[in-house]
Amino acid sequence: MSSAKELHDQAMDAAQLALRERRRGNTDAAATLFGQALKDELAAIAELEKTGQPDELTYAILHRSAGTLALDCKEFRLAEELATKVLARGPHPEIAWELRELLEQIYFQWGLGQQGVELSDDEIQLSLMGREVGFGLVNAEELVGRVQHSSQLLYRIAERRSGRSFREGGYPAREIREGYQTFISAVKSGSFSATLKLGQPSGQLSLPGMAAEVVDEFIDLMQLITRSRLEEIKERVPDLAYRRNFFGLAKKLAPDGRRIQQVNFRVGRSGEERS
Repeated sequence: MSSAKELHDQAMDAAQLALRERRRGNTDAAATLFGQALKDELAAIAELEKTGQPDELTYAILHRSAGTLALDCKEFRLAEELATKVLARGPHPEIAWELRELLEQIYFQWGLGQQGVELSDDEIQLSLMGREVGFGLVNAEELVGRVQHSSQLLYRIAERRSGRSFREGGYPAREIREGYQTFISAVKSGSFSATLKLGQPSGQLSLPGMAAEVVDEFIDLMQLITRSRLEEIKERVPDLAYRRNFFGLAKKLAPDGRRIQQVNFRVGRSGEERS
């Protein structure tokens, strides 16, 4: 029978491999490895509990680790149970703070799937989580700025896909500006999310699915930069001016890790979602 420490070490090794696969975009392999890591960490907790009086700090650390792995596996209820179980025991203040932050992340990601938001092909759901976000409240600068930068990036994608040269300044051409306007639906509370709807082109520019293609490319680029796939971004955006503009806007959209901890974009496709 392996000891709690051996099982924990196995879990951490599997988790490191899972993170590597996730960065490479191998989501199936990452999911399998995260599942194995979670199984080993839960076994480590079980071994520790057999002692009858486990060391409280070690017990809390293992639960925090298992809760994080459960979140990676999208086992939200299990992640919640692991975090709250230790919080009820009054752990060390530093561990307690980390567990509360973990709970915030659990409820944020869990809530995205529970909001019942049906997204059409020309819509993106933008969600924020962090210290500047409360129940039904958010720092206006954090939300409005990201809505504006998202809109600017969508315009740039539309311009590039239309074969236009990069615009150094001023406003987009009228047909782009009117054809790809960004509308905001009613904002949801909790994690604080809003739905951005992209206007369809009109007149001679009206081509089926054009807005959906712009939205899909937006998500493609967000996924690539999250995974640091810079060469693939270069292939998708070969024009240097457009590429520099994308990196600049993506930096403004990213969480700062302090005021805003997570920024999530989600689109719906035929009953499935991409984020």
